[in-house]
Amino acid sequence: THVVSLRREDAERLGYNNATAWKKLVRRNITKIAEAHKISVTDLQWYGAFHNTGHHPHIHLMVYSKGEEGHLSNKGLDSLRSAFGNDIFRNEQYQLFQMQTALRQELKEEAQLRIEGLVSMAEWSPKPADVMLQLIVTLKKQLDEHPGKKVYGYLPKRIKATVNEIVAELAKDPNIARLNSEWNQINREKLSLYHEKETPDIPLVDNQEFRSIKNAIIRAMIN
Repeated sequence: THVVSLRREDAERLGYNNATAWKKLVRRNITKIAEAHKISVTDLQWYGAFHNTGHHPHIHLMVYSKGEEGHLSNKGLDSLRSAFGNDIFRNEQYQLFQMQTALRQELKEEAQLRIEGLVSMAEWSPKPADVMLQLIVTLKKQLDEHPGKKVYGYLPKRIKATVNEIVAELAKDPNIARLNSEWNQINREKLSLYHEKETPDIPLVDNQEFRSIKNAIIRAMIN
């Protein structure tokens, strides 16, 4: 049994203030509901009751199998929340995705300009005092001596560590820090549509959405 609930303002804005909308929601996601419960679609049975309560319109959803017994794991529950959240808030998700994409592109361009400038400075200063310039010089030497493929995923750990240190230093730049903070804020809004726990900021160096920055740094060293 499940309770799927919305805030009153969201239910009114998105049209989930009536039983028909909720019924259509369940039917659209019937395959995902079956998968989450480890039940064959042909064996799946469900009943729902819509309660149009004041502050949180919701449905009570009962799911069972008329054949082999199903099973709902924590992973299945998360996938169910995700399915309902992505469906109900699909327009909001799309808008947030567009905003994230724009921020990601702006941050990548800012990082690219910063790295190109630092590489140019490092060429004129073989023994720089600046931490970032020291890392640039170190990475260039490591890459020059590395005989293999010069792509982040194929590099040995010690060279990856240098690249990661450069990204961590880049993240301290005020403009890059601001863009990364804005990206994380939108990411939290997106995830909050179907997750109760608030997601902490993802550091730039650990963010897979920005992994291309690491290869951009490497390319700047070998061009």
